[in-house]
Amino acid sequence: MMPFRNNNGFLWQTRSYSRRKAILWMLTIAAGAYFFFLLPRPLFHVHYSTIVYDKHGQLLGTRIAADDQWRFPPDSDTINSKYVTALVLYEDKRFYKHCGVDMLALGRAIRQNLQRKHVVSGASTITMQTVRLARNRPRTFFEKGIEMIWAFRMECSYNKEEILRMYASHAPFGGNVVGLEAASWRYFNHSSKELSWAEAALLAVLPNAPALIHPGKNNQLLKSKRDKLLAKLKDNRYISEEEWLLSTEEELPTATYPLPQTAPHLVTYFHLHCPEQTIHSTIDADVQLQVEQAVERWSRKLASLQIRNMAVIITDVKNSQVIAYCGNSPHDNTSGHVDIIRSPRSSGSILKPFLYAAALQDGDILPHTLLADVPININGFSPHNFNYKYDGAVPADQALSRSLNVPMVLLLRKFGIAKFHHVLQSAGFTTLSRSADDYGLSLILGGGEVTLWDLAQAYTAMANAICERPQQKLRLTSQEVQDEWAVPPFTPSSAWFTFDALKQLNRPEEIDWKDIPSMQTIAWKTGTSFGFRDAWAVGATTDYVVAVWVGNATGEGNSYLIGAQTAGPVMFDIFNFLPRSRWFSTPQRGFVQAEVCKISGHLKGRFCPDADTMYICSKGLLSDVCPYHQPVTENGGVTGSVFLLPPAWAWYYQQGHPEYAAQSQSTPANTFHMPMQFIYPTGNFAKVSLPKQWDGSHGSLTVELAHEKTDAVVFWHVDGQYKGSTRYIHKLNLQLNRGTHNVTVVDEEENRLNLTLVVE
Repeated sequence: MMPFRNNNGFLWQTRSYSRRKAILWMLTIAAGAYFFFLLPRPLFHVHYSTIVYDKHGQLLGTRIAADDQWRFPPDSDTINSKYVTALVLYEDKRFYKHCGVDMLALGRAIRQNLQRKHVVSGASTITMQTVRLARNRPRTFFEKGIEMIWAFRMECSYNKEEILRMYASHAPFGGNVVGLEAASWRYFNHSSKELSWAEAALLAVLPNAPALIHPGKNNQLLKSKRDKLLAKLKDNRYISEEEWLLSTEEELPTATYPLPQTAPHLVTYFHLHCPEQTIHSTIDADVQLQVEQAVERWSRKLASLQIRNMAVIITDVKNSQVIAYCGNSPHDNTSGHVDIIRSPRSSGSILKPFLYAAALQDGDILPHTLLADVPININGFSPHNFNYKYDGAVPADQALSRSLNVPMVLLLRKFGIAKFHHVLQSAGFTTLSRSADDYGLSLILGGGEVTLWDLAQAYTAMANAICERPQQKLRLTSQEVQDEWAVPPFTPSSAWFTFDALKQLNRPEEIDWKDIPSMQTIAWKTGTSFGFRDAWAVGATTDYVVAVWVGNATGEGNSYLIGAQTAGPVMFDIFNFLPRSRWFSTPQRGFVQAEVCKISGHLKGRFCPDADTMYICSKGLLSDVCPYHQPVTENGGVTGSVFLLPPAWAWYYQQGHPEYAAQSQSTPANTFHMPMQFIYPTGNFAKVSLPKQWDGSHGSLTVELAHEKTDAVVFWHVDGQYKGSTRYIHKLNLQLNRGTHNVTVVDEEENRLNLTLVVE
């Protein structure tokens, strides 16, 4: 019995068959379209050189591709018109008319090859040659057919100019030179944009047999081929008779030129971080060359002192771009490859301006606030000034401009190490990765390591803060997105006061730059690391920041490595060839007016006799009022005031301020004031560790005291026993056992001071 099938079932089966047939046809068409029209992406699977240009398009340097070929990445710029004309005339006269395969040339080639019974002509178009370069397969009849199909695909996928660019970028030009741009630089020492007609013709004929004929090999035959093409260019009226004559007279290159090697450390940086790319940097090649010449000149001079390495970076302040990048001295064969700009080095005192700015910004100090400058010992840490001298008390801006160590250490102690550590990290110092406690107070004197890059970036941000522009991170390429700090690290007012102090910089070991009439006004700072291993100098104007490091990359110390003596002169030499800049204008934001004591630099106190009305940072209103002017009372009423510093401060201060010494001798008796102060150990309670001697006994401890009267006699008692007296210099050497001891000093006026010592 036959199964019953109604019309609806038959109709359903018919529709199902038609749907399957339609899908099959669609898949067939899609496969055909893919085969005939689509090409693999990317078409070329090759390695490229890293290419770096300056901001004006001038080639700075290159690094060879991984396969040891000089092959520039394909450029999107328009290809040289002379080369295109010569190439098309020589290789493919109907290039702009065919669709990848020239049927007329193919027919002619088949006829000639059959007549001669060997291959005379291949009829390859420029498109087919581009396919052959991409596929890189042995040349067979089957491969020729594949090339034709792919050539048709290319014509469907790319326009004629794109095909020409691909061919020009991958054509062989002899040896390990691949591509038009690489060939132009290697054979003519200039860009392909500057090709003459003779050079364009030479490069057009060169890929025809690059292994057999190239500059330096079979030059006569190469010249003959070039001149024939030049004659064709003349006959087709692309060039005049005169141009043809001059072109045929041009000499052929006999060897390859070395590629430019400007800013080699920067080129290497891009090669490591952006390999096989074309980089358009922010570098100004003219400035870069001047810097490299200056570094070469100074390096040779310093080499006689066994100082071998130097690095310089220059930034354009307005747009936060690096315009010169010299990573090291060119002549050092042992460590000249090290990029010092990116290498962490001990900071010395180069970070002091950031502490000064942060303390102003937070209202801890005012620009002229007196800071202590006396010998100190904080848990065994005993910093001293560069010249081993002390002022007793010094205005904050002078402590910065003179780069005094002790006042800055005490300021850091007051400000807070953790808070300052955060300030530096927020300002872009990326190498301060350890905890704040790990660095301690030595952070301000070189206990941390920073890079020249981060230093230049921070000073650039500070300069932009004064100009009330966005504070942006440094850029090396025009393609980079401008990166701003989420919270700007500097306020305009604190940055302005900092640079105002730095323009006065004149330390005792330096030549006074104000005596040099050609010198422009620059906010600058130097630094020297512990052990004389690193010398720093950084300067800023409204237009430029110049940062310099001098030393030995291997870390060797050298007594000549002092920032002011080695790095400073290099920095000023570079500023001299940069365009002159005007000084900063006072910012409009972040200031308030306040009355400030003329002598102490604090906010005016109740008993300050003289005050100036001046602008300070907004938070400066939170700072301390003057604590040093004490009232003089008589008969229960205030009759005047007197300026009195802590005794330890006063002992050093009066040596440079005779007016204070005279005042201290005549201080009214009815003024409450303690004329003595322990210098070491500081305070009224101290823990000390005394090492054991070879016989088992403990070492000695020298206790030092300051008295504001230079000829005062002081009587010393230890644990209730009289130990002697001192005059002029108040020091007592004590032999103490482990435990707690009490030291009491009494002067002639029966002023008494106690110190509790715990010997561990």
